[in-house]
Amino acid sequence: NLISDVKFLSVEQMPYSEFEPMIPKPCTLAMAGMEPFDGKVLMALHPMLGFAIVDRILGGSGAVSTEPRPFTEIEQLITDEIVALAVTELQKAWQTVAPMNLSLLERHTNTQLVNYVPAEEMIVVATIEARIRETSGLFTICYPFRVLEYLGKTLRKGSVQGADSMHLAVGDPLIRRRESPQSF
Repeated sequence: NLISDVKFLSVEQMPYSEFEPMIPKPCTLAMAGMEPFDGKVLMALHPMLGFAIVDRILGGSGAVSTEPRPFTEIEQLITDEIVALAVTELQKAWQTVAPMNLSLLERHTNTQLVNYVPAEEMIVVATIEARIRETSGLFTICYPFRVLEYLGKTLRKGSVQGADSMHLAVGDPLIRRRESPQSF
């Protein structure tokens, strides 16, 4: 067993254009739909943290080189699975607040390939730091501010009675009309 340390660092609101340059390249990026809401959650796994986790999974000590390099195909597959697990856990966490189905839509290693939100759109960024041995890295979770603002207004109105009773109307501006199912 290896002792690791995880700390919640911050929650910040900013335009996406300010956040995008802060993401290291390469890193593991995943975008998930937030059904029934018309928005997406974006997650970024810092490469050093990704390398440390991969090393531990493959039987190593968790120590990694500080020299930046792209993930190999196998390393990328493993970090993709780590992010997929994070999506599953995030969905469980939301169930008591606003039941939603988080479905993995895209995976990338470079923010230039991500079509998340317009550059000027406000987002909310939650930053978590994880440390494995001497290696630390960040895991960030981004939400469109408009979706969280809508959820906040809905909660303040008292329309959430419990995990299964959020009253969502198709006419609400942030409710996506269900179309054909998407698969990854």
